[in-house]
Amino acid sequence: MESNTEHVREAHYTILSALKRDNDNHKRGIPARIAVLGLGFKAHTDDVRESPVLDLITMLREDGIEVVVFDPEIDIKQLTGANRNYLQAHLTDPEKSLVTQSEISGADCIVVTQKRNLYTSLIDELRESRPDIPVVDLA
Repeated sequence: MESNTEHVREAHYTILSALKRDNDNHKRGIPARIAVLGLGFKAHTDDVRESPVLDLITMLREDGIEVVVFDPEIDIKQLTGANRNYLQAHLTDPEKSLVTQSEISGADCIVVTQKRNLYTSLIDELRESRPDIPVVDLA
């Protein structure tokens, strides 16, 4: 859809702007690491088919940014059929890209793609130790 494409482009620009403004590593030429919270096309589902988040991840990786994803609904070992095939076709190394919630703490920027209480709590916890971490809310 054209509206999804435009939304992804705007999100891409917003994330890059947040990194350039707030990331000391980026300023020194060290590749950034972004944690995306939410991968499915909506919260509380493991269906990733046609999820615009996958297009956003591709764009960020093309910019040399490391992207990891936390979504408690997505378990690559449990996905089957077209859903699994779609994820594998659109997310290189899904086993390495999908991380646990404890693994997002090292990110330079957090991108929220779904409204979930869990994600709000994670961000609140992270901001206790890293109050200046950029959070881009796309939900």
